Amino acid sequence: MRNLSRGSLRRLGLAVLTCVAVQLTAPAPAFAWFGLLDKWSGPGGFWGRLYEVRVICFGPSSTVPELEAALARARQSFERVSASSIDLLPSDVDSVATDWNSFASFLEQSTQRWQGDTQAANRLQALIDQHLRQPFDRIRQNYSRPGLRLSNNDSNMVRTNFVQFESAFELAAAAIHILKVQVFAAGATGMFWSLCDENVERRVSIEINVDDWSGYRNANNEAFSGGERIRFITVAPSLTWNPIPSKKADVVDLGISGGYYAFSSKGFDSVQGFVVEPLRVELHAPTLWSKYPRTDVRRLVSMFTYRFALKTIPTGFSADAFAPGSHDGRIPAELVPMHGLFFNLNSLLSRPRKKSGRKSASP
Repeated sequence: MRNLSRGSLRRLGLAVLTCVAVQLTAPAPAFAWFGLLDKWSGPGGFWGRLYEVRVICFGPSSTVPELEAALARARQSFERVSASSIDLLPSDVDSVATDWNSFASFLEQSTQRWQGDTQAANRLQALIDQHLRQPFDRIRQNYSRPGLRLSNNDSNMVRTNFVQFESAFELAAAAIHILKVQVFAAGATGMFWSLCDENVERRVSIEINVDDWSGYRNANNEAFSGGERIRFITVAPSLTWNPIPSKKADVVDLGISGGYYAFSSKGFDSVQGFVVEPLRVELHAPTLWSKYPRTDVRRLVSMFTYRFALKTIPTGFSADAFAPGSHDGRIPAELVPMHGLFFNLNSLLSRPRKKSGRKSASP
């Protein structure tokens, strides 16, 4: 049996093991690409399983860590004042209102940028106005002199408003979670696995691709392999760019790729070299659709990515490549179209952020 050389097998094995190791250590599951590759003047067409690991993403901060820190500060001041057993100072109530107003303003800016749950931000601001700001405005008018503590009645009124404000915690955490889902979706779209920082808004990324193609049983392939099965494997890094920053319209990614390839078969000695994808176009749902509930058809559509690419082997194929007598002379380089479809369960399996001491919320 003639097959890949030992050196080629070692290189291929290392690449495959790297992808497996990444899969075992990564945080969430996904599925592979399934592709169709047209034929060169050499062998083809092919169908294949295409595995892609997004190694790193580049882009601005998602603001999620800052939002979580602002929510923690607002939670801390709220719990400190609500747990106090003595009559309150006006400054105590003011600190709670100030921290929550600051968080609500930051949340509104972030949700507008990501087109997140703006309704949740508006509902949160209404709760703040009703249960924190308006009561404090009344208190400030009645306790204008420094050092005055609130009466028992006024302290009880404030604490009653605090109890009614409890729903704001779940609302705020759910709004942040939706933003985190969108950031994750932007980094993981079309990926077998993504190692991107969940707090980075992806604009440019680097991936490692391992593609395993099998030749169709047809007269063309049988001529090049003497009737034996043909396998075509590529291992290549890629660079991908998301050119549209709007989360309502970021439906396309552009990329290039280049790396190692090997044809193998019982019918010919292995053929190896350098393969290039000078153009890769991926179409998918906008990031905005990942915020919708799992019962919404837009969330289901966000699972899928379609890829169109052009592949070429720049050196072509030598006259003695493949089975004896399969072709006359050298086969020149040519561009071959590839079509792929990817579906990713991360969009449906993403879990809500767990909140200690409070009920979890899920979009």
